[in-house]
Amino acid sequence: PGMFVILPWIFAPLNWAMYQVYAQMLGEWMLFVAFFLMSFSPMLYYLYGCHYRFGSPMDDQQNITVTFRVWYYALVTTYVIPYGTLIAWFLTTDHVWHDNIKGAIDFSPVSLGPVIAAAF
Repeated sequence: PGMFVILPWIFAPLNWAMYQVYAQMLGEWMLFVAFFLMSFSPMLYYLYGCHYRFGSPMDDQQNITVTFRVWYYALVTTYVIPYGTLIAWFLTTDHVWHDNIKGAIDFSPVSLGPVIAAAF
């Protein structure tokens, strides 16, 4: 029960902090939504644990029913919807951010020459 009750409260904010960096750099709203769903989807396990009362004893039939329901709902809500949103963002965006990042960094050999020389 601790995996469903305690672990999502630790895991979700750490994922959000990591994904937030990328969402802020790229500045796309659909990517922000995808990252939000991906990072806070483990919290759904906490909600399932509260709803199905994982802490209380269950007989065999209740255990099987709850297990298959949680597997099904977890599949849809933690994988299909967040990653589907990420795929939709990737297919619908025109990837202008790639040109912006590429234009902001100078990859010419002249600018990298002193860095390479200093490394050796």
